[in-house]
Amino acid sequence: MRRHCSFAQLTSVALVLATGSFAWSQQATGQLTGEVRDQAGAPVPRARIILSSPALFSPRTLQVSPKGEWRAVGLPPGTYRIQALADGFVGSEARDVRLGLGASVSQNLQLKAVAAATATVEVIEGQQELDKNDTKTYVNFSADKLEAVSVDRGFAGAANLTPGVNLGANGYFAVRGGTTMDTAFRINGTDIQDDYQGSVVGKYYIEDNIEDVQVMLSPLNARFGRNTGGAVNAVTKSGSNTFAGSLRATVSKASWNASNPFTSANHTQEGPTNREYQFTVSGPIIRDRLWFSLGTIATPASTESASWSAVTPTPVLQRTLNANIDGVLAAGPSALGSASGYAPQMFPGIHFYNQQTKESYYDGKLTGQIFDNHTLEVSYVRRTLDISNRGAWWSDVPILRRANATTQKDKNSALNVNYRGILSSSTFLEAGFNQKLWSMTPPQGDPAYGNQGALYVYGDAPTGFKQYNFLGAPFTYGTAPREERNNKHVWANLNAFLDAGTSKHELDLGFEYYNTSHVEGTQFGADNVIARVGGTYQQAGTENYLFPTLIWTGTNRFGQSPNGRIGIAPTLRTYTGKDGTSKNDSYSAYLNDNWTINAHWQVMGGIRVDAQRVYDIDGARLASATEISPRFQVRFDLGGDNKRLVTLTAARFGGDFTTAFTSAFVKSARSAYTGFGWSGIGNQALPGTSGDLVNGAQAYGVRFVDFAQIMNPANYTGNNGATAFEAWDSSKVYKLADNLKPSHMDEITLGYRRNFDNGDFARVTAVYRQWKQIWAFSTDYAADTMVAIEDPSGRLATQYTPRIDVFNSSDLYRRYTDLEFEFKQTLSRVWSLTGSYTYGRLVGNAEDGQSSSSSFRDTSTTAYYSQRRALTAMGVPESQFAPSGRLMNDQSNRGRLVLLATYPVGKGTVTASWVLQYDAGTTWSATNQAPLAGLMPTPAHTVAAPTIYTKYWDGRGAYTNNDYYSCNFKLGWSFPLGAGLPVVFGSVSVQNLFNHILQTGYDSGSIWYYSNGTNALYVDNANFGQANPAVSNFWNDGRSYIGTLGLRF
Repeated sequence: MRRHCSFAQLTSVALVLATGSFAWSQQATGQLTGEVRDQAGAPVPRARIILSSPALFSPRTLQVSPKGEWRAVGLPPGTYRIQALADGFVGSEARDVRLGLGASVSQNLQLKAVAAATATVEVIEGQQELDKNDTKTYVNFSADKLEAVSVDRGFAGAANLTPGVNLGANGYFAVRGGTTMDTAFRINGTDIQDDYQGSVVGKYYIEDNIEDVQVMLSPLNARFGRNTGGAVNAVTKSGSNTFAGSLRATVSKASWNASNPFTSANHTQEGPTNREYQFTVSGPIIRDRLWFSLGTIATPASTESASWSAVTPTPVLQRTLNANIDGVLAAGPSALGSASGYAPQMFPGIHFYNQQTKESYYDGKLTGQIFDNHTLEVSYVRRTLDISNRGAWWSDVPILRRANATTQKDKNSALNVNYRGILSSSTFLEAGFNQKLWSMTPPQGDPAYGNQGALYVYGDAPTGFKQYNFLGAPFTYGTAPREERNNKHVWANLNAFLDAGTSKHELDLGFEYYNTSHVEGTQFGADNVIARVGGTYQQAGTENYLFPTLIWTGTNRFGQSPNGRIGIAPTLRTYTGKDGTSKNDSYSAYLNDNWTINAHWQVMGGIRVDAQRVYDIDGARLASATEISPRFQVRFDLGGDNKRLVTLTAARFGGDFTTAFTSAFVKSARSAYTGFGWSGIGNQALPGTSGDLVNGAQAYGVRFVDFAQIMNPANYTGNNGATAFEAWDSSKVYKLADNLKPSHMDEITLGYRRNFDNGDFARVTAVYRQWKQIWAFSTDYAADTMVAIEDPSGRLATQYTPRIDVFNSSDLYRRYTDLEFEFKQTLSRVWSLTGSYTYGRLVGNAEDGQSSSSSFRDTSTTAYYSQRRALTAMGVPESQFAPSGRLMNDQSNRGRLVLLATYPVGKGTVTASWVLQYDAGTTWSATNQAPLAGLMPTPAHTVAAPTIYTKYWDGRGAYTNNDYYSCNFKLGWSFPLGAGLPVVFGSVSVQNLFNHILQTGYDSGSIWYYSNGTNALYVDNANFGQANPAVSNFWNDGRSYIGTLGLRF
């Protein structure tokens, strides 16, 4: 009999994304569930289910229960074919059922009696809708979906299209009001978020090897913890029984792109063609037993034109406000007859250079079936990066001399070992080990200047409101050892399914161990010192430099800064900390029960216990905490048919002790130091001394010295005696509360979702989040807060500095509310429309460590507790130094609309997508510095008292930048070259299709000074409200192009 197929409407398909993880175990597998019924709706208990997929070593056969139900767990991501067979019935099957990362797809099938059937096999198309068993909020993206609509086919592309996610003030993604540090990223189960830097540092995947990406907004299952934000998880492709591979070239060029006022004024559209080649290959090593997958990037060494950012050309000398001294400084070394041909060095404001990057990357995965239903998977990533002409240590430190720019070497790797085993028809076990390693050897600086330490140069900024200007490090940082930031993770989870008659229980029981470590060595040369000088002189036609000096006589003397560190009198900070490794450990256990009461009601409850420990480099335990996180969800299915779902959740999500937080107070090579003032060289007299002659010329205490002399510690503790003006020891200054705990976040959500038979859906969710136990750093300049800092060398009297108390505050708060709308609509077999809109508000009186300019956690003193005694005594209202208001990651409105067309052309496919994006303007606060009075006089051997505080005008986040919107377009194609030949594919992406240039911001800088005890008006800044391309980029990017072309076999 001739076989033929017909299409029938899908009875019910439900997609559930079982949560991926944040910084803990990730559910990388999914499950398929469903029911088999006849035309009358009765169960078919004798039916068999056969699952087939390229992701499986062999088809899996299941027996349907007496109730007609079936369940398959531990399935890898991929596309599945589901067949239902039973005697006396015509077979039914669903094809192309997509199972994403950590997903659960419910596929119900209907069997027709042989006499009633019109086809030998009834075929239905896979359609996706949320299943009522879901215990999380998520969005999943297959590699094909990202390929069709997004330029970035990895983490960033998925996060950009997800409601409830926005770019934070520092350019990194934040989830539902969390800080950007609390957005975790994982690849194949390995946490690749840099625990110290608060972002992904390095490369851990290539887009062509991505199988699926999942953006997790709220994980309710108690399996997931140690995070108060969100997560983005990805899994790479595994091999199969068929050899496959791809080769893709990606090309872009700055000169192809349209200019905005900033790029046009600064000529940033120049540079070479950027090329990247991705290569993947996969297949069987032993068919049905062992598979492999490999990926690499073949990128030619790239040369990029970039600029060093420094100050506008000006004589780099500090002014002492003493006419005699300033006269000697203006004349330079020749005035004292000791050297000729020297002139004040005028470092350039911006100069261009070529920076070369060499990268090596590869990843691999082995997937083996130990025996039936037991799989072991091992994946590994390794990447090295060499960047030449890199500034010493920090890339954002201005580099004033080419010779000081050398090579930076980065390395990162990720290892994942994962076991998956089906123990019985109702129990499934997962266990794994994950490890991420990252290291960086910074540039070594100019070898001609040795490896003693770092030299910072400061210069005049004669603008009337900013006396000191940091120019950069034009000479050397010396030898800086490698820094390491690593983590490792061991975990196991047992999943059990219990059928209790009319109700069912799905249990998760497991444990975790998670460890982060930070290795930080001496960073400022062999002597681990930083010298600061007020200008330099260069001899014409040579690389010879001399530096001006005065004997240090105190703060605010002869133009010295209020803290005494900057001025013509050089200072030397000597670090006395030790190298070592700090680490944080976390031990966790959890139990979660997802209870399906009947067709209408489902209740989930869970409990998680996290015990966390912080260890110093000497092994001493600094902090420990044990936290309990309850989870609860109730869901009501109005019709009992999975079409109209109302969900209420309430949960607590606990945070953790990150190395970014603990680095503020653990011991390290930089955690203890003493600051010395210049004590003189030879017979150097005190500043301004009349009759101080050098070669017969009046020197007034000025001497010009070379690099070796400026870096010699003896010249700071020599013939005029050792003079210390600052001292610090983190282990003594920071006092941790005995009961210090990680912060936690309480969340309540209420949502409604409408699923449709064709897989379309619409959902609306209201979210409320409240962060509690926020870490506070408190300090006051008062007699009862001083702590003693002893000089390890014994040369100085004991120094004193105010204590910083670290504790969990009940006065600090961070609160987020939003309303999220998301939908998918199939317009035809060619066209589809998806979209989302988020209306949210993030308010509080503390940023919880969020920085506006970097991904690092801000561990500076909390404004609410910084000199609070003095400010209160002055009568300064809290609204001026620690106001409540909109926080920096607040974004009131954010919308995305994606129109996708998929055209079959012959045996190939052409796709076209349009992505409309709308982002409300970011918030900013009007602040400047105001005088701080009423502090006690500075005692001897005590750090200088603060003289200013940051004043807020009109509250926190009172102002916003301009809104931004754009349309992006992508055209893709894929065509086979012939039978048995590769498929050629490619794409052209156009960002900002209509080249609509918007001014998204403006100069909101303030005047950072006060005069005669009166705070200057904020609007005294003449550039306020202006958009000057010479200052910054206040516009969105112009139209840009990226092209790809490749072969797939």
